[in-house]
Amino acid sequence: IQASLAEGAPLPEAMAASGAFPDYYLRMVEIGQAAGRLDQVFSALAGYYQREDATLQAVRRAVTYPAVMAAIIGLVFLVLVSRVLPVFSQVFAQLGAGVSPVAAALLSSGSAGRILAYVFAGALLAAAVVLLLGFRGERGLRLLSRGATGEALSRGRFASAMALMLQSGLPLDEA
Repeated sequence: IQASLAEGAPLPEAMAASGAFPDYYLRMVEIGQAAGRLDQVFSALAGYYQREDATLQAVRRAVTYPAVMAAIIGLVFLVLVSRVLPVFSQVFAQLGAGVSPVAAALLSSGSAGRILAYVFAGALLAAAVVLLLGFRGERGLRLLSRGATGEALSRGRFASAMALMLQSGLPLDEA
């Protein structure tokens, strides 16, 4: 950027030549320079990108919580079926009482019941890992931008961008 500016290029062109800035950012700098409000535009852009980052982090937290809960549920289910349920069935047998039909079916199936429990727990853990890893990076952002959530995010981005353009001195029709 400094080399381009030293050669006399305007700031938006120098920033575009670097390839480090998105088109929206470059267009807003161009508008701010034309309107003579570049300092206000940079301040508004900083706020815009901070809000974007906060929104992205909130969406990631909203996806992470259910994924972690699914993993915990899978582990708890696995421990219950493989370790705790056999102990309870022995205690109930010694007392002369029975276990519930579901527990009895899991216990009577023996190794097949444990395999089923491992498969169920593994599926929950795999789903949790897919959710956690799938919503990171650009691909995850594209997945999140679909549906009602994506529409709400798009409306918020539009409103923020429109406010920024109007604050930068751009006429309403052009904004």
